[in-house]
Amino acid sequence: MATEKRVVEAEQALGRRRLAGICGLFAEGDLWYEQQIPACELQEKVELRNLCPVYRCAKERQVEHCGACPEFPCNLLVLFAAHDDPPGRRLESAAMRAVVGDGPWMEWAAERGLWRGALCPVRPRNR
Repeated sequence: MATEKRVVEAEQALGRRRLAGICGLFAEGDLWYEQQIPACELQEKVELRNLCPVYRCAKERQVEHCGACPEFPCNLLVLFAAHDDPPGRRLESAAMRAVVGDGPWMEWAAERGLWRGALCPVRPRNR
């Protein structure tokens, strides 16, 4: 119970940024994501069956998000982006986040509904 309370407190501290995926997705407007899973950057603090491989990669490289990685765009992110509808838009999003910063990027991403048609390993695909 103490761990769950710490996760809730950490999510509250993140505010709107809790909906920002390390990979370039922004889940604002996706009610399932908003209600069912923890903030992307808090995955290791809860008991998920599997951690997202993009999350693990970012943590190993000690970067806040993919756009800030010196290896961007890597093969792993390109593979995930290929499954998006339309393909590749998370690459544009991750690059945009690195250029403009979190606040302007969240506004830009929210207007585009970047969670629609995107592959996220912690969310069921058949929605």
